[in-house]
Amino acid sequence: MKAIGFDVDGTMTKTYSFKIFRKFLGMDPGLYKTHVIDRGMKVHDYREKVEIPEMRKRALEMGVTRSVIEELFEEKVELMDGVTEFIKGLKKDYEVFIISTAIDVYVETVLKRVGVSLNKVFCSQSSYCSKGIFEKYSFPFEDKGEVIRDLRKETGWKKNDLGFVGDSENDKEALMEAGFPVCVGNADLGISLTRVKNFEGLSVNQEGFDWLNQ
Repeated sequence: MKAIGFDVDGTMTKTYSFKIFRKFLGMDPGLYKTHVIDRGMKVHDYREKVEIPEMRKRALEMGVTRSVIEELFEEKVELMDGVTEFIKGLKKDYEVFIISTAIDVYVETVLKRVGVSLNKVFCSQSSYCSKGIFEKYSFPFEDKGEVIRDLRKETGWKKNDLGFVGDSENDKEALMEAGFPVCVGNADLGISLTRVKNFEGLSVNQEGFDWLNQ
């Protein structure tokens, strides 16, 4: 294995970026369930037609600038136990990269807290109006598997040269594109990881760092 990618929310952190941001803006926590789960609205349509417009409206009313968001995440972000040592240990032997739908300010805060800089970070991009107020966020990729495929073309890496660590359904495509797919076993990245095959049939809990170095 030459490189390993990580999701952020729920994998490197115990906290979730958009949950923190929505709560800060005073948004109804049941919006997603109402529109996507109960009414069957597509996630992309929900973001474009419901969540982003509501975020924009509330951010404008509250005067939420990038610096305000940075301070919010600096206060609220909570790393998984052992993740700092884990990532730094991996960087000695592998290229480490990020593929996350978390908002960019959050990912930057997490990497700063971990104390590492990475050459390849793929995440949601926040944008701001002329007054510096938060306006929207956007995804630079369709799914995480697309990023893995593009990386393989760009670098010449083979499937078995790549690992990916995730924790949820939206990591499925990336996990299936990686030769070494890993799902967080018990929500404690520094203690145990679970190898998965096609994101199903969870098995074999082992010490994460030792397992990845075999």
